Amino acid sequence: MRKIRQIYVVMAVFIFSLFVIQTFAFATSASSGDTQYAEAEQFETKAYYQKALELYKAARSQYLKTGSAVKTQMCRDKIFKMTAILIEFPLSEEQAMAKLNEVFEGFSAEEKKALIGKLKGERLIIDGNPRYFEQFTSNILFRHPELRKRLPKIYEHYNVIAKKYGDIIFRQPDNTYMLKQWNSYINPQTYIADVKVDIPRKELPEKGIYRLWIPAPILLDSQRDVRVISIEPQKYLKRTPQLDYDIGSAYFEIPLDTVKEDIHISMKYSFTHYEQYFTVDPGNVGEYDRTSELYRHYTSSSDNIIVNPEIKRKALEMVGNEKNPYLQAKRIYYEVVNKYRYSYMPHLYLYETLKPESLFVLENGYGDCGSQSMLFAALCRSIGIPARAIGGMLLTPGSPSTHFWAEFYIPNYGWIPVDPTIDEVVLYSDELAEGERKKVHEYFFGHLDNRRMVIQKDADIPVEPREREKSIFNTTLQIPKAECETMEDLPIIPALKGYDITIETQY
Repeated sequence: MRKIRQIYVVMAVFIFSLFVIQTFAFATSASSGDTQYAEAEQFETKAYYQKALELYKAARSQYLKTGSAVKTQMCRDKIFKMTAILIEFPLSEEQAMAKLNEVFEGFSAEEKKALIGKLKGERLIIDGNPRYFEQFTSNILFRHPELRKRLPKIYEHYNVIAKKYGDIIFRQPDNTYMLKQWNSYINPQTYIADVKVDIPRKELPEKGIYRLWIPAPILLDSQRDVRVISIEPQKYLKRTPQLDYDIGSAYFEIPLDTVKEDIHISMKYSFTHYEQYFTVDPGNVGEYDRTSELYRHYTSSSDNIIVNPEIKRKALEMVGNEKNPYLQAKRIYYEVVNKYRYSYMPHLYLYETLKPESLFVLENGYGDCGSQSMLFAALCRSIGIPARAIGGMLLTPGSPSTHFWAEFYIPNYGWIPVDPTIDEVVLYSDELAEGERKKVHEYFFGHLDNRRMVIQKDADIPVEPREREKSIFNTTLQIPKAECETMEDLPIIPALKGYDITIETQY
């Protein structure tokens, strides 16, 4: 009996020792993870993003050992943030200079030095060294259009795109049909889209749920007869596109532990988009119902359409003593077109560093289609004009692309479209006479071509069902979104690599 007790005592001591060792190991791992996380935050604050990325990864490894789900997820969010910033600014000084020399062939060393010295926002000091935005050379040309004449191939490219809208803007309208106040939606055009997402099985983890949102068109006055023709495979589909929702998407869940083969998802849909041609009498503009949900929603601030004193001061400066909301919006539109140059934007960097896009454009004097539209909407909202940034695709013949434009609301007429970006793009053509240039401005304020697909009614609208993780960029849904808690790398990368959309015009 005494021997049995002794054995129990020895076993108890052994088990206790194991517990102490294990507890010590867990505590050591947690402590080590906390230290590495704190160090990573310090490096992040100093813009040493690569070093911070390495430390966040190391901290995550320690937290995985302790089973700390919250801290593990915190590290994962930070890892994605550092990765996104580094993706946006991939070029070293040497690589940037090589690209500059390639694009601006024939320019002197002094000219190229001056060009790179004028950059605003495309050059950051990361890990102690200058890093450059991938599309910085394009932005130089956007902001200095006179340089394009010295680059024949680039010059002709811009002229070709500009000319593609001439048949719409400069055509002779049918006065019996087009210019009626009651007929603001004309010239319907039907499209059929084929969407595919192909992901090799090896690019996804063995276990977990891969959640995927694929953009789809929604119903608007300008976009009708939306029809989903097919979605395959049905077994992954969890939510069909909600056509009357504020944002359109098909939602899929892929249980990876049951998937052995490559993943092939397809969707086919059709829609009809109308040209918008509003004929507005400023004297017929009614009074806003400031108690309505529409007014309250579209005059308030959002993540990227910021309404603050700085924005309001600029809007009041633009409109001067004008009180009519339609004419106020027109003045704001002309100011945005003439003073805020089109340029590609480091969206991921702005999102991850919490810089609102509309405010960035206001402060830096340039932006792309999305940020120009968000600035227009912010300026309108700040003085009591409901406005929004519309997201989707521009279906330019031969070169479809993702796109944003804007709308503002006036009583007795509804939502009035504007597109400052395409206005500016058409003006790239130096072959336009002064009268034609004026007509371009006039067309894209209150009128809009039918080469569009609307996916979301405004910026900053969340997808449904809501994302469970922090998105890499949640302002828009023009391309797929994805998340997967078991993935080490950005879940969106495999989906983007395998994403393809073909849109055909139906006659």
